[in-house]
Amino acid sequence: MSARRVQEAALDWVSAHRDRFALGEDALAADGQVNRTWNPYPSASLRRTPRSDPLHARVAELLDFAWQQTREGEMFPLMQSLEPFATYPLEVYAAFASAGYRHPGYEASAAVVARTRGWRLTEQYPTRRLGVIEAERRSGLPPHGTVPGALDRTWLGGLPEPWTFERAAGYALTHVVFHSRVGRARRACLPYL
Repeated sequence: MSARRVQEAALDWVSAHRDRFALGEDALAADGQVNRTWNPYPSASLRRTPRSDPLHARVAELLDFAWQQTREGEMFPLMQSLEPFATYPLEVYAAFASAGYRHPGYEASAAVVARTRGWRLTEQYPTRRLGVIEAERRSGLPPHGTVPGALDRTWLGGLPEPWTFERAAGYALTHVVFHSRVGRARRACLPYL
């Protein structure tokens, strides 16, 4: 099956079941399941398809739906007020911002938090740090580090001996490859990709 057919089939399924992705009442709950409800919508398809492509229109419809679920961005300042140093609100917002969906109030608030020592010193796995740096860049915030610096601290970016690969590195590897393909880190990973 071609990559195009896989993309079409995936978008068909998501479009047909988009109500399953609606944010529930517990979206801002302190004990909510963030990984289930607040994963970023991939907006890369929107940027990589011409407006004349039917896939472009379908992705735009899904992004519109997702943006409406955030109450046109109003939920991002709420999330930040609940967890000021949580990175997932910015990472999710970056997917929208890179597709042209903006919330100036959230961006101003996120810029204040991003200038703090607390933001720069938040403990993160290297793959998460790479994602946050990319999210800052895509949201128009000054990145708090460099992509090559963050990439060098990942298993893949460190170019270790292949036999040292462990199960935990496998999951992290998927994130590094994702950020490498959407960001500028791709050049550093070329020996492995």
